[in-house]
This record gives sequence, C-alpha cells and structure tokens, in this order.
Amino acid sequence: MVDIRKELENIKKDIEFMYIDRCSVISYENYEDINGITRYGEILKYENLPCHLTYSNISQANSNGKYAITSQIVKLYLAPDVGIKTGSIVEILRDGKSLRYKCSGKPILTPSHQEIILEIEEGRA
Repeated sequence: MVDIRKELENIKKDIEFMYIDRCSVISYENYEDINGITRYGEILKYENLPCHLTYSNISQANSNGKYAITSQIVKLYLAPDVGIKTGSIVEILRDGKSLRYKCSGKPILTPSHQEIILEIEEGRA
C-alpha cells in the first residue's frame, strides 16, 4: 500500500529543489514603538525564505481588434506552511538583484506548495 503522506513529502521536496530565489515578507500592522506608542507600519514577517518566481505574458486583442494588449503575470511559489496575507510586500532576491512586489490575492494552497500572484509595488516600476 502506498503511504500518501510520504509521497506528498517526496513531491514537496522535488518542488522545493527548484526554489532558486529567496524572499522576505513584510506586512502592514499595528506595532508598539520604543516609547509605547501604537503605530502602523511595515513589519518583517519572514526573511530569506526559499522560493521560485515565474513570469508569463498574456496577449489579447483590444475591443476593435487593431492591436494586442499584453500583460505580465508574476507568480511566487513557496512552501505551503508560510502564511502570507493579501496586500503583504514580498521582496525577492534573484541573481543578486532585489525585486519588490505586492501580493494581489489569496494564495493557492496545495499539500506540496503554494502559489501567489504578485504585482509590482506601486511606484516601484
């Protein structure tokens, strides 16, 4: 009989082998500063997580059919046990370059990984 948990763990390891990037996750939350005052700002939630970033382009004709509109989809893959809220900032380190994105939706969770659609953070394009 096949042990499903063991098989899922093997699949998870195979997927994580492809995680060539690193990411840090920043959320906006209330926090208490050194003077005891409650403030709202960026809080580092995770740092240096293994991940993988992919890009795909989608082209479609506009309503009059004269030209195509192309948009890019950026997707982040990482371990399923990392909790990332919609609207969090994700900083990716790839090939020595830092890229900053915002989570645009809820993650797609599977037993082996999660997929999160990202968008370029406003003002960072």
